[in-house]
Amino acid sequence: MRFGAVILAAGTSARFGENKLLMPFGRSTVLETTISHFCRSDIDPIVVVTGAHAKSIGRRLKDGRVQLVINPLFGEGMSSSVRKGLESLPHGLDGAFICPGDLPAFHSRVVDRLVEAFQTGCPVVPVFHGRKGHPLLLDRAGVEEAITLFGDRILQRVLERRSHKIVYVEVDDEGILQDIDTREDYDRMAGGTAGGQ
Repeated sequence: MRFGAVILAAGTSARFGENKLLMPFGRSTVLETTISHFCRSDIDPIVVVTGAHAKSIGRRLKDGRVQLVINPLFGEGMSSSVRKGLESLPHGLDGAFICPGDLPAFHSRVVDRLVEAFQTGCPVVPVFHGRKGHPLLLDRAGVEEAITLFGDRILQRVLERRSHKIVYVEVDDEGILQDIDTREDYDRMAGGTAGGQ
């Protein structure tokens, strides 16, 4: 089976005060660490959807496995970036991961666990102690449906319509819940042992 990934990196980082995705994290940056989890699991292609900070992110990302896509409508919200990223993936994939770019602390083994649990026709969602997190693995039908939707909450609407088919995978990794919204989030995560291999 073949899976791609869409990494959402189009936001303004308004609550953070500067571009949080290029802040140092471990031996690289927040965004590069997030991307690396998919690279280690041989997910290909990896589409990074940029917007507000497209130039600075483009200068930083040099990995040939990563395809940069600019979402000119990033101001309309995350759903526009989800759709742009999914539209940019090649046809024929069995499914696609969708992940916020500011989620560096989960372990790459989570990606492998979701692939192992994948069933054709069923979205896969990781869970930590009963709380749903990221990344989400959408099956092909879910990807095709998401591309046809407009407005807010595209992913939530796809999952709601197919709630009876969702596969929930319990993982021992709190990182699936830990995105970076504020400088306090960043200081806590970057200063600890986050950024799994």
